[in-house]
Amino acid sequence: MAKKDKKDLMEPDMLAALDGAGTFNGQTCLVARGDGKESERIDFPLTVKQVCALTGVTPRQLQHYDNIGLLCPARSGEGVANNRKLYVEDDLEQLKKILVLQDYGLELKDVGEAISGGDGALIEALEGQLRVLRAAENRLKNLVMFARFAQVVDDDDVFEALINGAYEIDDFAAPMMETPAYAATCDAAEARSDDEWDALWDEFAAIVEEYAVPEGDTAFCDHERTVERLRDWWGRYNAPLHERGLLGQWLMFTEGDTAPALVEAIGGEEIPGFLQADLFLVWAKQTLCALSEPAGRLAAAEESGDVEAVSAASQELMAFFCEATGVSEMEHVLEREGYDEFFVDVCEGLMGYLDGLLVSNELMAYIDPEGVIGISREALSRAEEAIKRAAREKEAAGAVRG
Repeated sequence: MAKKDKKDLMEPDMLAALDGAGTFNGQTCLVARGDGKESERIDFPLTVKQVCALTGVTPRQLQHYDNIGLLCPARSGEGVANNRKLYVEDDLEQLKKILVLQDYGLELKDVGEAISGGDGALIEALEGQLRVLRAAENRLKNLVMFARFAQVVDDDDVFEALINGAYEIDDFAAPMMETPAYAATCDAAEARSDDEWDALWDEFAAIVEEYAVPEGDTAFCDHERTVERLRDWWGRYNAPLHERGLLGQWLMFTEGDTAPALVEAIGGEEIPGFLQADLFLVWAKQTLCALSEPAGRLAAAEESGDVEAVSAASQELMAFFCEATGVSEMEHVLEREGYDEFFVDVCEGLMGYLDGLLVSNELMAYIDPEGVIGISREALSRAEEAIKRAAREKEAAGAVRG
């Protein structure tokens, strides 16, 4: 991050508070504003009672600052019966800095070091604390979005989803481990050298660290970029699974313990769940956008009453869904369990999640602030029925041939 000028960093409120143009509880407390304008003059020195009335701090706070050497005013005189603490203008300036830095979350031991180190140390301390605050802000946003995601993937038992994530998608993705694509991934892993493994995990760690500890405010477009980087990483190091739709990519977090453990070590125990939720939400946004056109062709065919056109549109939607989810790779499961079982379960599950997403105004505002998703819930429902109908027809045709 480029070093900022002091005024760039702290304008307007922080600069005013630290450079002597601020107010306490709406009362002007300094002789000069620093901007050439006249300000109300206060008669110094001030007593503890006057400082408390002016600033809102308590006598106990002032005593604590004195005890730890952070703000030590002069006294009216040793040996004088009423040896009171007397605060001059510089003391109030010091108090302002203390209070502002505390407002930004610095501990008192760090406040002392920042102030005593001059402007450079002060700015460095504030920069560091702003990074902490931004990380906390992003964590809170992620927690809110993850809770909404949990409601989408399991509205019957949200707490189960909050604890275990999208466990139903885990079940849908598990058969991907029986595919040739997964076997190719395992072969590639066996052939990898130690140096290649180190490069693999170093690159992964860099992506996760940037996600877990962002430099500034983040929006969903930033999370989209993270997901695309992870997909690219997954594809280059794990054979062709990144092309196998959502369920192939989902193995990034369910295939083994290394990736989730590394994510947790870098960003904390919540980050694997946040990343998995973003992986789904990015896929969902892309899928909903891409569904608009084939769903529109289905609607036109149904309105025209052209049976062949409806069948063609249904087959097109089924092919799209198979590609988008990765089910097209799972012929072994489809042969074993049939389209009417596994495929329909996956279709109902994932299409149900997409419908839940469309219902959530908060999630839609988060993932689609530009309003590019054009498909309606009704069109999505008709597409789901067409996909399942096409799957059953394919199952029946296979049974006839058999």
